[in-house]
Amino acid sequence: MRTLGRLLAGAGLFLALVAGIPRAAAADGSAAAGSRRLGLGLGASLGAFHSCPSFSLTAAFPLTPRLSAEGEFTYHFNPAGSEKDPPPGAHRSSAGLGLTFAGILSLGGRGGLLTPYGGLGAGFIYLSTLDERPPEPREIHARSRFSASVLGGLRAKLGAGSGLNLEARGVFLSGGEGCFLRLAAGAFVVF
Repeated sequence: MRTLGRLLAGAGLFLALVAGIPRAAAADGSAAAGSRRLGLGLGASLGAFHSCPSFSLTAAFPLTPRLSAEGEFTYHFNPAGSEKDPPPGAHRSSAGLGLTFAGILSLGGRGGLLTPYGGLGAGFIYLSTLDERPPEPREIHARSRFSASVLGGLRAKLGAGSGLNLEARGVFLSGGEGCFLRLAAGAFVVF
């Protein structure tokens, strides 16, 4: 429960950042319009998460014209177990709830329609696995793991206030949980 409390506290900090960080000023003194982004994403995770769907909420805030800080809240769900030929009535599912903070470097020129980017991040993932094997009682295994991530992607502007992005993110988990690659597409709005 203490780990879940830490994740919820981190999510609260994430929301406070979304609500309260002032706009960064561009080199000419004007506000860095288009720099703060709030996004929603949908993806699939390959590797340790067995091709499960993932959902994400991200917020990015400018630090310099090319560097931004990003907070990401993710949910991974694997509705089917990875076991081959399970016994009758057996069921296994798993879920992960994560909070990651990353530094994002824009690799393209300012003002372009397409902007490639890369970054590094660190955070925590709260993992939960449900095992049902009748007639044995249901078991839930919960644990928290540190995560490190390497990411890269491409942002495309749809207008002055919105856009789409495609991203690949390699996530490495502590505690022998392995690693996974998350491929995601999302939409963002500028605020």
